[in-house]
Amino acid sequence: MDVTPTGAVSRENAFSASYRSEWAYFVAAVRGEVAARPPEDQVQLLKVMEAIHRSAEEQREVKL
Repeated sequence: MDVTPTGAVSRENAFSASYRSEWAYFVAAVRGEVAARPPEDQVQLLKVMEAIHRSAEEQREVKL
């Protein structure tokens, strides 16, 4: 199912433009052209995901 918003006058709509903007920022951060924020939220999410996997493997509750 195509859920892309319609009604854009140009060929690129706001939905795809937002992804293009995110990729442009990511590339600029990798190149060191902009200061990127530390990935604190991503680190916390990874810790939670690892705990979920460990809990499933060990069949017990895992505390963070």
